[in-house]
Amino acid sequence: MVNNTTTKETVVDAAEERGQRVGNEALGQPSIEQEKEPKAARTAGVVGVFFLLFGVFMVLWNWAHQAYEWAGKGWPWSVRFSIPLIAIWLVVGCGSTLFHAFQDRDTNVRRGYGFLACMLLLFGSIITVVSLSVSWFSGLQLQPEWLPRLLAGVIGGLVGLALVGSATAGFVASATGAIPSELNWKELLLWKLRYPVRWLHGVRINNRVQQATVAGTFAAAVFLTSGVLAPGINLLPFALAALALGFVYLLPFTANETETEWRDGAANLYGAIGWAAALFTLASSFLDLFGVPSFVVPYGAAAVFIGFPFLAAYIGTKGADSDEGYWTARAVAYLGVVLILIAGVRSIAPLVADLLYEGSRAQGYFLPSGFFLMLIGGIYLLTGATLASDSRLLVMMRKELSALLGPSLGWVVLAGMAGMAGFSFYLFISFLVPDDPFAVGRGQLVAEEPIIQNYFLEFIPLVCLILLVPLLTMRMLSEENRTGTLEVLLAAPVTEWEIVLSKFLAVWIFNMIAWSLWAVFPFTLWIYSGEPFDYRPMLSFYVGIGAMTAGFLAMGLFFSSITPNQIVAALLTSVVMIVLTIIVIFMFQLMNDPAASQTKREALGYVSYYHHLMEFVRGRVHLRFVLFHLSLAAFWLFLTTKVLEARKWR
Repeated sequence: MVNNTTTKETVVDAAEERGQRVGNEALGQPSIEQEKEPKAARTAGVVGVFFLLFGVFMVLWNWAHQAYEWAGKGWPWSVRFSIPLIAIWLVVGCGSTLFHAFQDRDTNVRRGYGFLACMLLLFGSIITVVSLSVSWFSGLQLQPEWLPRLLAGVIGGLVGLALVGSATAGFVASATGAIPSELNWKELLLWKLRYPVRWLHGVRINNRVQQATVAGTFAAAVFLTSGVLAPGINLLPFALAALALGFVYLLPFTANETETEWRDGAANLYGAIGWAAALFTLASSFLDLFGVPSFVVPYGAAAVFIGFPFLAAYIGTKGADSDEGYWTARAVAYLGVVLILIAGVRSIAPLVADLLYEGSRAQGYFLPSGFFLMLIGGIYLLTGATLASDSRLLVMMRKELSALLGPSLGWVVLAGMAGMAGFSFYLFISFLVPDDPFAVGRGQLVAEEPIIQNYFLEFIPLVCLILLVPLLTMRMLSEENRTGTLEVLLAAPVTEWEIVLSKFLAVWIFNMIAWSLWAVFPFTLWIYSGEPFDYRPMLSFYVGIGAMTAGFLAMGLFFSSITPNQIVAALLTSVVMIVLTIIVIFMFQLMNDPAASQTKREALGYVSYYHHLMEFVRGRVHLRFVLFHLSLAAFWLFLTTKVLEARKWR
């Protein structure tokens, strides 16, 4: 009887749906369309989860193998998994699940990935804070011994509470009332400061606020306890990896989420972690005056890899044209100014002391702390000023950059660069530590300074450079030429120079973001092992790669402007890059030929970009090489502008 009733209801529902569809078509209205289930994406998600779980199992197995000395036991305890195998499983797992997260817009799926991202961000933030706090307070020789871990737990608890409150802010605003309109900045600041009161009120009256608060507080307490009660275990690398993964997994959640409360919670997580990292960098600039060991390098400098992307994601999620996005961008610019001023004053103070007081022993601050703080401050200043500016050039550049950083080819390129950088770093570590490729930092170094040249001057970075330039520039102008949007852009009240420069600056900034991923691994090794290396060749390398890629990207932009086919533009750029690489091969042949004249060697060395790169990585920044590539960039940009101007006469 139940089955007959169920069958009748199913038939009636199907008939009603069919009648509604026929009626809509008869009235000229579109019929109801249901989105197809992303079966391929869900299959990839299931496969990715399996790969991720087994990859995590292999990591834990290797850690237990080393911690409990299983090497002398029989099979299977003597088995150890290789790092490339673990990396392959984790990369495949992350890639498959991210594809599923972006493609599947089902409510349960997207919120499941959002919950995973929140857990990763909570774990990464709390464990990072606890690990760094324990090391700092222990360096102060506090007594008794339990006090550093207690203080680290207090700080970690406050950070966890702040993150839980940030993630719950959307539900609190929905339960207690959204932000009032027409507030001046003082009233807005007071309204923000009263958030704890509204949060407690939301806990009393709203079930969703209660659920989010309880779940977040419980998770934060678990992570805090694991961090405080795990002495002797360096969890910092896992925490930094969790922050990176949480950042990436939260992107599809913010892109697919439709409810304002959930979307605001994700955006607030980006903002809270970004501001925590930025304020940490600010604190690192003067806390050494109070007896705390200086941690500008590498911790303060490495914090920019956390603060910069998280703040940029927060502004992008909120929208640079919104009030919160605009004022956040302004605050980021002001923070950059403060960092530059602090670093400048502290760098000049020892020089002034030497001039005013004879025999002064004031220690220099410019290298390395002052320089890194100025560099970080410059990044924050340019980012904030660009996002808050109303200039036509910068507005168009933001539009192009947001298109590159959207959930499209841009993230595939960044993921590919991160993977290639990780593989190259593994080869670099294997070269430095041939005794045991599984254990980073053990064994005896077999390379001389600058050891970083064995990381940047290899075959993999060269291939990445050759492939990245045509991949980034092939569609910048050719796609707009093919679709006809270029005609609309030329009819707008903007000049050809502004169009060309906006596209060039956007693709150059994206290129530098991609290459900055290569700097993450050396800094991670520094943080993990505690052994510094000569960082100055790495700085000169980025000066060189910035100037060099400017010329190459401008060339690719020119080829993209002369053809509506992006494949043709990519082929033309690739051919020129290969020809330039052939010059590099000829240069090495001449260097090994004792009969070759010095004039030929100097001529080929002047036009060989790999020779320039070698000089930069070795810490020798030649102004003529920098001007050579910048001149090439100006030349190709001039030609591109003339190509656009010539369209007016067709």
